[in-house]
Amino acid sequence: MTPRYVATFKLFLMCSNCLRKSSKMINIPDEADAPTDVDDLVYSGVMQTLRFQCMQCESVIAEVVGIEQMPLPDETCSREGIAA
Repeated sequence: MTPRYVATFKLFLMCSNCLRKSSKMINIPDEADAPTDVDDLVYSGVMQTLRFQCMQCESVIAEVVGIEQMPLPDETCSREGIAA
């Protein structure tokens, strides 16, 4: 069975040690109280569960410098009104 997602976000990160910029895509599964927009994501506990390790210096501390909501492919949408 294909996983169902309600949102996809691209996080823009900056390593706190070497200041290297990177990005990470996260898919939000269809669960109760799942964040469906950037504001919901910021205030949810989802970001606290994410792990980071810099590919250059191996630091595990980063700063989120931006968040972009990405379109969902039609086949993974599970709620009406959320479509690419």
